[in-house]
Amino acid sequence: MNATGVEMRGRFDRDVAWSAFAMLVPIGAGLLALPVIFHNVGQQVFTLFLLSYGAINFAPNLDLGVARTAQRRIAYSVKFHTGTRMALVRHSLKLAALVSVGMALAAMIGAAILFPSQGNPTSRLGLAVVTGFGVALAIYANCQRGVLEGLGAFSRSALNRAGVGIMLVAAPLLISFLVREATVLSLAALMIRLPFIWEQQRAIHAALKRKAAGERHEDVLGGFMRESAWFAFLSVLAVAMSGFDRYILIAWASLAGDQLAIFLATQDIALRAIAVPTALLPALTVRLAAGGDPASMRILSRRLFLAVVPAVLLGCIGATLLSRQIGHILYPQLPAADTVATLRTLLFGIAASAIAQFPMARLVAAGHVRDAALMHLGEFAIYIAVAPPLIAHFGALGAAALWSGRIIIDTAALIVWSGVRQGERASMIWEGVALAGTIVLIALIGAAG
Repeated sequence: MNATGVEMRGRFDRDVAWSAFAMLVPIGAGLLALPVIFHNVGQQVFTLFLLSYGAINFAPNLDLGVARTAQRRIAYSVKFHTGTRMALVRHSLKLAALVSVGMALAAMIGAAILFPSQGNPTSRLGLAVVTGFGVALAIYANCQRGVLEGLGAFSRSALNRAGVGIMLVAAPLLISFLVREATVLSLAALMIRLPFIWEQQRAIHAALKRKAAGERHEDVLGGFMRESAWFAFLSVLAVAMSGFDRYILIAWASLAGDQLAIFLATQDIALRAIAVPTALLPALTVRLAAGGDPASMRILSRRLFLAVVPAVLLGCIGATLLSRQIGHILYPQLPAADTVATLRTLLFGIAASAIAQFPMARLVAAGHVRDAALMHLGEFAIYIAVAPPLIAHFGALGAAALWSGRIIIDTAALIVWSGVRQGERASMIWEGVALAGTIVLIALIGAAG
């Protein structure tokens, strides 16, 4: 391999390592801190806090595709004149601010309607307001990270993500020893984001000054709007299918108490686990979008696949075998049998998600966001049909089955379509076998255990 190829692989490996670090540190912090918060404040306050905290953590999915579009377009703009790239960055951040404000208002209204009653109207309104502001800050910070990663500044983005991830649980943890109020806990998590947003803004300016640019000019803003529109559609559908399971438990099925707490607690574990392979997607997408020798790109993709998918599968197998111990250690207050069954069901989705990142990265890097959005539209029709009866009859277990089932179907569709659309037949076979084998293996181990 020539020097350029070796250097590219080295940069790619560093980007992946930084992305993994950025997610593993907050995951560990959350797994340690949240059970302590549960113990300090009790089930009712903890459930309310997790509803707000979960909405804020899920907020990056509500950015209407701005972060992912900015990431790909800025990576692609390496060939463009400095003025073109700076205009693209400014447009991305301006659009991010507008989306943040709009989603904050929607989150406030939704939280005021859907969050369970606290007996105190002021507290309920306060939690809704804090949730809305938290959503706005989370969306804007995520778009900043998209810009940074598009500029290749993965280390700055990763350090910021790791730092804010730790403090988002450390601040509520410290407050929980003093106050048993969900609004105050969420406010602590909200305020801690502000210095990290300021630091990311400085990092963007520094990265723009360092990044070399070509002399080519292009109307990147027109392309940005077209691409972000499809990303927006994709985001709305994804949120509808995977973000509101918890609210269906409240509003549609009228399930409260243990069932809601079980699903919130176990899904928080699942979302933290699923964030690891998802965090590695930008490194691959940026490299593919920037272009290069197709053979070299396939080598990078397969190296990452062999590093990530077996590790996630081993983690899911271990979690299946130790699910009773995990439930007992983290949440001993919840019914053991239901907690274990729900956690094991969520593990199928975690494993499938690790595989889904690879066909998704190929489609996004090639600008085929529309394809993924139309796939989600078909899945949405199925979701609407099966969600109410599943959750109404099976509670937390039904919501977990819906979550994992959607991810498995989505992964299979992405694998097949990327293989056909982009001629990646070898990758389609490789990833398809991995998906089928993963599901069967986890099912067999779960049945035996």
